[in-house]
Amino acid sequence: MKKIIERLFGRKYYAVIVDYMGFASLSAELWLSKESAKSAAKKMQDGRSQYTLHVVSFRSRREFLPEVINRNNIRYAED
Repeated sequence: MKKIIERLFGRKYYAVIVDYMGFASLSAELWLSKESAKSAAKKMQDGRSQYTLHVVSFRSRREFLPEVINRNNIRYAED
């Protein structure tokens, strides 16, 4: 059933929206589960109260490979 839904509507991804003084921007990372996106948002928020973070979901028929950019190294996310 999941394969049929993904084929019709696309695969579900999660992203973090950074809201800073009324200006919203999308984080550079994507996640495959809501829990991992919320966990990443919590890590991003720690000690920073000048902006708010929102986890959003979207679907795409195009397959994205969620990647974690760590300084100059790029590795693919494990979720």
